[in-house]
Amino acid sequence: MASYLPDERVDPAAALLEALAYNGIPYRGEKDGVRFVFEDGSRRWETVCRYAPQTVMIYGVYPFPVADKGRALHQANQVNATLTRGGLFLSGERIVLRVSADLFDAYSAQESITRALEYSAGVMKHFWTQMEACAKQSGVFQH
Repeated sequence: MASYLPDERVDPAAALLEALAYNGIPYRGEKDGVRFVFEDGSRRWETVCRYAPQTVMIYGVYPFPVADKGRALHQANQVNATLTRGGLFLSGERIVLRVSADLFDAYSAQESITRALEYSAGVMKHFWTQMEACAKQSGVFQH
């Protein structure tokens, strides 16, 4: 039986760059992705996007280091229990939010990426004070 649905493989790099251009987000290209800075008032954080087959991985990096990794992991686990997408983890001394945008077809790829970027930014902003307090309590906070 013939299929009436096209077998569309979405190029994650092209879809991401199109979404960033459409939304007016300046970025720095890298071999396997891009990075850019999101701002909300005085809050600034780096976001790194990496390509995977049919997926764009989005990593929001909180700018403050943590020394007490046990405390930071405890805070991250508490937040993770409330998230509907993605999750927080530690990368070195930084708390990172990972969210993915699944690219099922070319028609919805840009929307999927934009929604994932918006969700990532919303989570970063919503838990900013909590993550900042975690870094301050660990004794290495420098802002």
